[in-house]
Amino acid sequence: MPCTKYLERKVIKSAIQDLLAHHFLVTVNNGEEDVLVLSNNAEDIFKYCRSTDYDRLIVRRTHDKCADFEPCYGWILLIYGNSGYDVINDYTTNLEVTLARTMALVDKMQS
Repeated sequence: MPCTKYLERKVIKSAIQDLLAHHFLVTVNNGEEDVLVLSNNAEDIFKYCRSTDYDRLIVRRTHDKCADFEPCYGWILLIYGNSGYDVINDYTTNLEVTLARTMALVDKMQS
């Protein structure tokens, strides 16, 4: 079985690809602060993940107009160090369609 970090990276990269394919901007919050704000660069988003035990990816559409503290569209909670494939611990239900490909990957990893 592949190592936990490998599985985490694979799932995170897949989720980021899914978000960007749907034209979202992503803010990475490490539990204390936003370490990357409103990015559409997959490499940067991935680079700023995993500096703490968990991250929240705050997702906005490019046309959303809202206050900085409001996650206009949704969020994904990433928790590290478990089985790897379960790095996506929670997310807002409105992202189910967006994350369908990634969740299919997770299901395949679990079986």
